[in-house]
Amino acid sequence: MIEIAIYFLKLGCIGFGGPLALIALMQKELIQERKWMSEDEFRRTFSLIKAMPGPVAFQMAVFLGYQKRKFWGGLIAGLCLILPAFLLMILLGHFYQNFVEIPWLQKMMNGMQLGAFALIIWAFKSLVQGFQKKIFFWVLFISGVALSVSTSIPEPLLILLFALIAVAADKVPAGRKLNSLDPLILTLASVCLKAGAFVFGTGLAIVPFLEADFVTRLGWISHQQFMDALAFGQLTPGPVTITVTFIGYKIAGLMGALVATVSVFLPAFFHMVTWFPRMVAWLHRQTWIGAFSLGATAAVCSAIAIALLHLGKGWGAPQYAMIAVLLLLLHFWKFPAWGLILLGGLLGFV
Repeated sequence: MIEIAIYFLKLGCIGFGGPLALIALMQKELIQERKWMSEDEFRRTFSLIKAMPGPVAFQMAVFLGYQKRKFWGGLIAGLCLILPAFLLMILLGHFYQNFVEIPWLQKMMNGMQLGAFALIIWAFKSLVQGFQKKIFFWVLFISGVALSVSTSIPEPLLILLFALIAVAADKVPAGRKLNSLDPLILTLASVCLKAGAFVFGTGLAIVPFLEADFVTRLGWISHQQFMDALAFGQLTPGPVTITVTFIGYKIAGLMGALVATVSVFLPAFFHMVTWFPRMVAWLHRQTWIGAFSLGATAAVCSAIAIALLHLGKGWGAPQYAMIAVLLLLLHFWKFPAWGLILLGGLLGFV
């Protein structure tokens, strides 16, 4: 238990670079060096977790902790991974209003937002990887964009619907109450639970859910605050989904931060310490997992595409030129996420 706590607390402090970077660190240290499980078992489990809703790196941490010490091992692994970023987001939320009013710092914040925007586009590319040659994926993606624009269909329903459509198509044979804040806290918890239950592939897939609910539907935070939260989520170590901690703090203080964080990670934690470890072997044998993942990812990508259009409203040519530069840096020089955010802040200042 102490080994689990120390390792994942350290990973939560140094784990910059997004979910794949965290996964790579776990594979190197826990699988290759400490032999917690075999390489083959790790790779097969990771491929299944990618098809599950929830932040990938968080789920893998909980799964590995569960494999060592069952429920309490999974709980300690998950808590220690997100604790450093949780505390940093509380600090950022507390001092946010003080430094956001300083003109030169505001320009840096705007640049950091562009860095976060570039990382979302990059995450979109990563999500599509593996499905880009499948025509059916792009049919579902375009349909998802069209439905999102023309109707008010909820994103979770769209994801589940497209996942089931993909599975069905794959099966067709070829040729054939706490205090006065109660209502607010409950709504905050329900929004974050919904987001945590339907985030497939990457923590950045959470963007369209949160933006649609917190900014557009509920109006609890401004577009500017939402973009700042995204930048902070990229700047801090650990899972990007920790963005909800900042949002929860701005909405309802420390209680809001705690409720938002617990709610968004709870579905993934539940999967990893209950049925998933017992069903891994059975899931490996199922042929429909790939089709389900294709349909769900297509729906998530369509939601992210719409969210990107909303997030970029009001920007001009200079901002998009900066995003293009940041994307080129990501492609050719493999910039870490936190470095890209800081570079965006510097460019914004300049």
